[in-house]
Amino acid sequence: MALIKDVVLTMPLINTRIKVEVIKMEANINVNIRMNRELKKQFEAFCDEVGINMTTAFTMFVKKTLREHRIPFDVGCDRTENKEVLEILQEINDIKQHPEKYKTYNSTEEMFEDVLK
Repeated sequence: MALIKDVVLTMPLINTRIKVEVIKMEANINVNIRMNRELKKQFEAFCDEVGINMTTAFTMFVKKTLREHRIPFDVGCDRTENKEVLEILQEINDIKQHPEKYKTYNSTEEMFEDVLK
């Protein structure tokens, strides 16, 4: 919040009234973040390279996140790297599309009896 105040400057032979804008700053708080020591070291080096500190970098991240109302980069995983996961997903899709091809059970007991034979 900015406050406008009238200030009188007195200088030899000059008596002038000017308006001065006083900016009231909100108090900052500390936020603690845990991360791997080497990762922190690398990030500090990067921040130094681009001329900012870690506080400025995290503040930039938070402001951009709030402005865009999203994480400002893609978050996810590349499923194609894990062949086993892909096979499971394909099998689940097949079960959904063709349930008649798969055995069903009326209870978990019935399923365990069949599976543990």
